[in-house]
Amino acid sequence: MWKYLTDEKYDTFLSSLNLVNTTNVKKIKKILYNITNNLDANYSEIIIYKKHGGIRFLYEPSKILKSIQKRILKKMLEERKLSNSACAYRKNYGILRNVSSHVGKNVVLKLDIKNFFDNISFKMVYDECFNETLYPKKLGMLLTNLCVYNNKLPQGAPTSGYISNLVMRSFDIRVENYCIKNNITYTRYSDDMSFSSDFNVRALINFIVALLRESGFFFKQKQNKDYNPKKIGNK
Repeated sequence: MWKYLTDEKYDTFLSSLNLVNTTNVKKIKKILYNITNNLDANYSEIIIYKKHGGIRFLYEPSKILKSIQKRILKKMLEERKLSNSACAYRKNYGILRNVSSHVGKNVVLKLDIKNFFDNISFKMVYDECFNETLYPKKLGMLLTNLCVYNNKLPQGAPTSGYISNLVMRSFDIRVENYCIKNNITYTRYSDDMSFSSDFNVRALINFIVALLRESGFFFKQKQNKDYNPKKIGNK
């Protein structure tokens, strides 16, 4: 699609994205590439101590990078379709919708994805959000660099939540299809997956573990102490 895009047309396209407050293409390129070549200087690491132990790292983007990311989110990402089961990081959805989907069900099972944001790589973001069917390759790579830090999706960047849902869209759809066949309700709130109905718990877990591995993610084991197959109705 972009094979015959001239440098002049590329510059026009880049300028039309309005990522920074100037129409001067040379200035636009200078600002954007200066940021991507100095990402360490454009993120501040924040350590959050979890209530039940452990720590979480947040990465606060600089003022200019955050502004660019907000524009990428609004102009390029939020118009993209997500799966019906994704309840976090999107308008008119949220934790209440996630929880209410499972009210009154006989069996409710929660499974977590391990190191969710850390395992969303540069390649995943490029392939799902900025690939060559959507943007010229060098622009797609630039946009990916503006949204990824140290080959990870940084928690704290305004783009990261929606990007995570786009990356997980094909996973969610495959889980939804499995759940439809087995009369199971499925929702996902970031790294927290919830399932409800009467179903074969062990078969579902085996399916999810295998699909996560295939998708480049890992199953978090901590919920094992919260769920007892016999107690909640394993068949």
